[in-house]
Amino acid sequence: MSESMHHGERRGATRRKTFKSGQLVFSDGLLSVDCVVRNLSATGAGLKVDAWVECPELVTLRIDSGPIHRCQVMRYENSELGVRFLGTA
Repeated sequence: MSESMHHGERRGATRRKTFKSGQLVFSDGLLSVDCVVRNLSATGAGLKVDAWVECPELVTLRIDSGPIHRCQVMRYENSELGVRFLGTA
């Protein structure tokens, strides 16, 4: 484990805390849900949604005033998601 990783940390990049508005888009753009980007790194993000939603494994994340990322949902618990960036859309 590299020194840059925290205890129990499985991410390849350190995330920084943030509070940005975003939107998760899925089902070929037919469905979306607002979210808050709670932390962010070059490789992924931690998100919070207001209500539970049936979320597929692959989604698009639009961050207000920022890039659009194709993402894989790595974790989903109690309206909090962890996503890994697969590339920009």
